Amino acid sequence: KIKSWVAKSCPNCVAHSALLEAESSALKGNKGLACQRYESAVLLAGRRGLTQIQALANERFAVYLEEIGNITEARHRLNEAIKLYSEWGAFAKARQIGKEEASYSCDLHELTGSTRV
Repeated sequence: KIKSWVAKSCPNCVAHSALLEAESSALKGNKGLACQRYESAVLLAGRRGLTQIQALANERFAVYLEEIGNITEARHRLNEAIKLYSEWGAFAKARQIGKEEASYSCDLHELTGSTRV
């Protein structure tokens, strides 16, 4: 249904569609395409001023990046999601993600043996 809205030139649906396509690509194991589509969702939502969708796209991108082992970029995306959720006024969600970001710091320490994160 969202694809039909996009086809009818519903500009606010384009970012939603890009995010759904990113999730689909991730589920199919297409890493390159999934990353491109997550990035597109973030950019398209930002251009339309859809802060909540931009935050969600960053959050989902972070989860995917963590799954494929890119912890550094995952942390960056989580921090972006925290910032955007806070800007939108979703402070409880920002705090929840902050706790997840702290767990990435712990995971990174375990992976590298480093005391610096």
